Amino acid sequence: MRKPDCSQQSSLLSRKDYNLVCCAIFVFFLAHPASAQEVPFAQNNTTEPARKNELCLNFFSVVDQDLEKARRLLPDGYRVAFLNGIMYKRHFGQNAWRLGFDSFRDHYKREFGPIRPYQIESNTNRIDLRLGYQRMLAKGKLQPYVGADAFWSKSRTKGTYETELGLNGPLHFSSDRVFFGLSVIAGIAYKPWEKFSISAEASSFVGTSGSDGFRYYWEPLRALAVSYYF
Repeated sequence: MRKPDCSQQSSLLSRKDYNLVCCAIFVFFLAHPASAQEVPFAQNNTTEPARKNELCLNFFSVVDQDLEKARRLLPDGYRVAFLNGIMYKRHFGQNAWRLGFDSFRDHYKREFGPIRPYQIESNTNRIDLRLGYQRMLAKGKLQPYVGADAFWSKSRTKGTYETELGLNGPLHFSSDRVFFGLSVIAGIAYKPWEKFSISAEASSFVGTSGSDGFRYYWEPLRALAVSYYF
């Protein structure tokens, strides 16, 4: 058996990647429609709210996080994450541009056997950058909305595995992966106060790493968030 590469890896985001993320955020803020005309709501003929900026803190997520080649042969389900992301939204009428950042961590451990028993254990760190659009379907305390995001994701998995009761191990492995694609979203916000709201959002997305075709995922709770308007 060929021993996997055990060389040390750089940080999850290289300097080039950080520059790319910073440029994307800078271009977004320059290009947002600050001068967009007010768009009336169809139901009650009111105009867009005075507070056009929304900052969301994601408290809880249930997502499918199967992004690593090394783990595709293993059973993977939904992943649960806490306090894992932020999102900025720029509202104009019933519409809004959205820019979000999420971070996920996952620990995996499993033993196989009994004929040729072995054990695998790994830790995965993943970051997501999302840029998209949403449209509010109703105005009031309950505000359902739909939209779409383009996303870019980078993940790193490091771990060890042992074969034949530890006779051939532990062996170390490490892998990086970039994943990108498009997602559709549906959510609802409850806004009992002028400056605060609570929202829940689900998504379904298709993506690829560029070398292994497209993969489809369903995320029953992409974000359970609290928002502040200013």
